[in-house]
Amino acid sequence: MKLSYLALLLVLILVGCNSDDLEQSGRTEPQLTDLTVIGEDLGNVYRYNYRAETGTGVLLNLSEEYQLPPNFLTLRQDGELLTFFSVGNGYFSALQLEVGGNSPRYLQNFYPITGERSVTWGTASASQVFMAYYSPRGSKNLFVQILDLAAEVQADLSIAFNIREAYDPIYRENRLLVPYLGTDGIYKLAVIDTRQGILLQQLDLGTGVPSIFLEESGNIALVRRTLENDYNLEVYDFNSIQLLEEYSFNVNRFFEPGPLQASMVAGRMFYTHFYAQPAAVPFAPAIYDFTGGGNTILDMPSIENAVSAELMQDLRLTFVNYLPGSKMFAVGYYEDRQEPEVRGGILLISEAGELLERITFPFAPSFIMERN
Repeated sequence: MKLSYLALLLVLILVGCNSDDLEQSGRTEPQLTDLTVIGEDLGNVYRYNYRAETGTGVLLNLSEEYQLPPNFLTLRQDGELLTFFSVGNGYFSALQLEVGGNSPRYLQNFYPITGERSVTWGTASASQVFMAYYSPRGSKNLFVQILDLAAEVQADLSIAFNIREAYDPIYRENRLLVPYLGTDGIYKLAVIDTRQGILLQQLDLGTGVPSIFLEESGNIALVRRTLENDYNLEVYDFNSIQLLEEYSFNVNRFFEPGPLQASMVAGRMFYTHFYAQPAAVPFAPAIYDFTGGGNTILDMPSIENAVSAELMQDLRLTFVNYLPGSKMFAVGYYEDRQEPEVRGGILLISEAGELLERITFPFAPSFIMERN
């Protein structure tokens, strides 16, 4: 009887130890993925492809290799395709490049600048280019032109007449989301089926300023201010535009209308908190936990101060971006130096606010993404 009791006790101890081991091994630690970083110095645009396994990267001068002007208008991302828009000689042009590739596609002079139209934004996929414009020039009648790159044909789609303001779009898988403010003070979201070239739906968003991003499943996440100065987060199915989830929350931050640089993963929203100025830094990574954890603003002033002291240089922060595959934040910066040589980098920060790594570049970073 005594031996049986001791054997049972030993089994329980071993099971307990194994359970602890399993619990610890089940915890996911931040693991950096491969990255693509875009940035500029005084005369060139660069792409830096970082390989996490080796801690090394490949630098490509896009201005020298592909004649990308340093004063390009905007950069759009569709999956792993980057499109750089530029203007010159009375036309819009674009350079398309896969993040891991070296075979550029030139869309030279694809859209003329005329006195009849006033272009407000452009974006693109691998097969189409979309240009939003007001027509006639001087009016606020909003249209979107869809250019089919293979067939080299275009179609113009009327969105709304006499609006107040149009905001940048969001594109994903043959859907183009076009937010705008109507003359009645109502914010709206036009949903375009780009394959068929038709306006599917006009979603009435009310008078609360809406900010839009795509959450982890690709559905539409909409942040809106309420009359009580709180916020609602609504998640809509990407295809049917049906409401799936709704949350209420409160943060001391104003969200701009239009696309929001944010991520929603497992009930938590990763976003950028902006400090009231003057402040030591302009912004910081932040997390709002809808499962009960509330709002957490990471201590960016302390991190910036520590890195600045190490480098013996003042820093200028350029962006905050959450990397969901790596489970960490990336904060871009460049050194505030008098010399013409530009030195920049990204600070990789854990969700707990710990500085994990610093990657440096010979340019000021302005864009980052995880690469498959």
